[in-house]
Order: sequence, then structure tokens, then C-alpha cells
Amino acid sequence: MVSFGYQRQYPFYTGLSTGGGDMTDSRIGYQHFCPAARALEVVGEKWSLLIVRDLLAGARRFSDLRRSLVAITPKWLSARLRALEAQGIVEREAAGDRAGWYRLTSRGQALSPVIDALLVWGMDHALGAPRPGEAIHPGRAVDAAVRYLERRGAPPPRAVTWLLRFGDDRSYMLRFDGTRWSRERGEAPADVAVAMSPEEWVAFLAADPDERLRRLRARRAEGRAERLRELAAAFGPRMPAASGSPVTPASRSRPPSASASRVTSASGSRLRGADGEASSDRTSASARRPSRATVTGSRRRARGRALTALAPTDTGRARSPWAATAKRTHR
Repeated sequence: MVSFGYQRQYPFYTGLSTGGGDMTDSRIGYQHFCPAARALEVVGEKWSLLIVRDLLAGARRFSDLRRSLVAITPKWLSARLRALEAQGIVEREAAGDRAGWYRLTSRGQALSPVIDALLVWGMDHALGAPRPGEAIHPGRAVDAAVRYLERRGAPPPRAVTWLLRFGDDRSYMLRFDGTRWSRERGEAPADVAVAMSPEEWVAFLAADPDERLRRLRARRAEGRAERLRELAAAFGPRMPAASGSPVTPASRSRPPSASASRVTSASGSRLRGADGEASSDRTSASARRPSRATVTGSRRRARGRALTALAPTDTGRARSPWAATAKRTHR
């Protein structure tokens, strides 16, 4: 039992973190009903969703998964595969060489939109520059870009082809045929062709559009200027405009319009912000300062109102406590 200072103690299954117990029984009980919590109890353990991600591309051997996941140990991988098999997400197909193949069941295939949503969110909000010692697979990095573009919902107005050369005869083409995005190995005529390292490609994805364009020019990318700008602007979060239409990178830099509404009375105007707090509208009050006769008449009509801010007299003596408050605010 683990207590976090609450009156009630909640059980946690900590076999993995403490090194004891069965690694397949290291589930965390969230102790409240929620479909998301139930789902995380099944696939929320470390490595589980990444195993699903790799198996979405097709059946894999144990050694294939070890090579793809890089930092996972054989013990961890075996534990995660057993747990996913127990949940009906992965199934193992025995082979003559004992290694066998792992593939997703229909239940596991149903996690595809979850992986895609995580990929899009990670590309938009959590990517960052490559970390020291981080393994980068060129094919996976390109596949991530293709899946991102396919699900981002902002297709280009025409068919495009981008050629990425990673050296050592590793070239990839990102294609949009007018309907969907795809990735192909090899080379063909392209709208944009650029040579860079896998690390540079990840840094390119993590940069803003202006920095991406600068990187393309620094790498002497081949293609017309408008095609280079098209590639540079293809990645990044799409922010809805006030009318519901997407905001372009150029319009995203414009200052937002004021969200405050004006509350006007006979004695002057007040500005009410989006947070609900009213403040004096100094500009409009000074531009439309009423005469003494108007103030006197307004004072009679406004008597009994809860909020009245009157201008001070010539001697500087405030006509009401609310006017004194307004005077201090102006200072």
C-alpha cells in the first residue's frame, strides 16, 4: 500500500519500479471509473504504445522490435509483449526457428488513431531538437512526417513531391497525389530536393517556418522559391481563426483583436475586460469631458445608481466617493 497523504490509501502495483514481483503484473490502479483510465491501465505502461506503433507497420520478430526500440532490454520487451498478449492486443505466431512473429490483433489495430493523435500532438507541441545520443531512424522520421501530413487536414492545393537525400543511398520521397500522402524509397523528379542528415531533418521539423526556409537555403535545396516556402510551411499546429477557418503562418503573427466590451453610462465610459473586471477608460473620458452643467444634470439623474464615476470639480474636490476612486485610478 502506498499513501499520498490522503485519509484513504490506494493500492499501486509496483513490481516494475521496485524490481520485485512479476513484470507483467505491474499495472497501476487509478481507483476511479473513466474509460481513459481503463485504457491506460491496459496500454499505459512504458514501451507498450511504442510496441503497438511498430507493429502497426506489420508483423515483427522479437529481434526486429529490439533493434527498433533501441533502449529496451530483452527482459522489458518480453514482459511488455506478454502483457499485451494477455490483454488480447498482440498475438504471437510460432515459427520453426523458435523466434516467432508478433502481430496486432483487431483490438490492437484499433489503437491506430491513438498513435496517430499522439504523433500529431508530439510533432506540434513536444518535438524539440535532437537530443545527444538519441537514435534517429531516417525511415521512421520520414514516416512520422507522412502520417502527420496525412492527418493534419491541410492538404496542398495540388500534387507535390519532396525528395530527401540522407546519404549512403538512402533517399525518400514524400508524395501527395491530390488525395493522400505516401512515402517511397528511391529518387524521381521532385518539386523540392534536399540533402541532409537525419538529425538535420528532425531539427528542420522542430523549427518554425522561417527557420525551416533558412535551413533549406543553407542546404542548397533544389526547387523554385514558392515550392521551398510550401515545404517550410507544411508543418506546425493549425490554429482556428475567429471565423473557424485555419490561420496561416503569416496571419498567426498579427496581434489579437481586443476581447473587451465597453459599458457606457451617462457620466462616462467603462471598459470591461475578458476577465470580468472593469477599469476606467481614460482615453474616452478625457476626449469627451462634459461641461459643469452636464455633470450637474447627470449627477441628478445618476443618483441612486450603484456605479457612478463623476469627473472632479475645478477645485479638485471629488463630487462623490466613486469620483475620488476614479481620480486615484487616473493617477
